[in-house]
Amino acid sequence: KAQNGDLGVAGAKVLAPGDPGRSTLLLRMNTLDPAARMPSIGTRAIDTAGVALVRAWIAGLKGCQ
Repeated sequence: KAQNGDLGVAGAKVLAPGDPGRSTLLLRMNTLDPAARMPSIGTRAIDTAGVALVRAWIAGLKGCQ
């Protein structure tokens, strides 16, 4: 289950293996909304390279253990 809210995404999880669109870890990295942004301070731009790397990693996961 997603912590600190699901960002309006049905079935959201902090990390949803194989499903970046349901992974709040990635969604929080990819927004400038101060209520949802991760990290919440010190950032004024999205790290697009970092987001792409984490998106690819999540998409390639088969499960969490």
